[in-house]
Amino acid sequence: MHISAEDDDARRLRLAFCRELLRDLDAVQAAIRAGVSESDAPALAARLIRQASTWQLVEVMSLAARYARDERYRNPPSPIIDNIYYCCSQKTGSQWLKQVLIDPAFFQATGLRVLPYVALGMKYAQLDQAVPLHTVLTHLYASYDTYAAIPKSQRFKTFYIVRDPRDAVVSWYYSARFSHNLIDPIPWLRERLDAVGFEDGMIFLIDTLAEWQFFDCQRSWFARGRSDPAVRIFRYEDLAQDEVAFLRDLFGYLDVRMSEHEFTGLSERHAFAKYTKGRNKGMEDQHSHYRRGSSGDWQEKFTDRIRNHFDATTGDLTAVLGYHP
Repeated sequence: MHISAEDDDARRLRLAFCRELLRDLDAVQAAIRAGVSESDAPALAARLIRQASTWQLVEVMSLAARYARDERYRNPPSPIIDNIYYCCSQKTGSQWLKQVLIDPAFFQATGLRVLPYVALGMKYAQLDQAVPLHTVLTHLYASYDTYAAIPKSQRFKTFYIVRDPRDAVVSWYYSARFSHNLIDPIPWLRERLDAVGFEDGMIFLIDTLAEWQFFDCQRSWFARGRSDPAVRIFRYEDLAQDEVAFLRDLFGYLDVRMSEHEFTGLSERHAFAKYTKGRNKGMEDQHSHYRRGSSGDWQEKFTDRIRNHFDATTGDLTAVLGYHP
């Protein structure tokens, strides 16, 4: 997978920095231990810590260590399939579902390891080679065409999770302004959103998401991906309504077989309230990554001006995706 257009020295430095960052989250000290001078370390650490490719490497390395050390990941069954491609729109519970797919019970039922792709994606997504066998690529924020161009084995399944784009815009706003880690381009977005009121901020964000091809990516999965026999489209709204039923449906499609006891344990470990310290779905915490966990929020947040601008920008997108006006 493409990470960045770095030369070998820069790539080695990033790798060393990430390795040290796993030992100690002090980025400046990680840069020094990676071989950077004390005078240059603060500037380099500040630059690397904001880049998505840095956190991609950190997550890959962290997962590799977890799979190697935790005995629950040993002696898996033969992989049920070569690859699973988990594609989605952003703000569809992707961080939550990734944790489900990392769970030892899922690994023991499938023999598949998670391979994270954490770049911003959409029009910037780039995969220039096949992913390793017996992995779940999670989660690919990209158009159907970007996904379709990935070289694939004979045995794979793909699913895409879509969300009402109006709710996605609202979720993007609160995430960019309050809760998301300061990884590019979040610092720039947060500065812009802090400088204006809610209505102007939402309109700015709609324009930004359009420029990033967020809405075009959603449209592409319904224009072309929906007719692909290897793809099934799921809806975030079903997840928000009943995460246990959603997982049963998803696991059924993927042919993930586990006992009722194992499934119940997995779903209880990943209940929404476990991630929010007891807060139930629909109860809003603007500063939490798991802000609300429900659908239909746009009906409260969209003013007439926001709604008109959204419709002018996205055209018939909500109808194409199957959402009511």
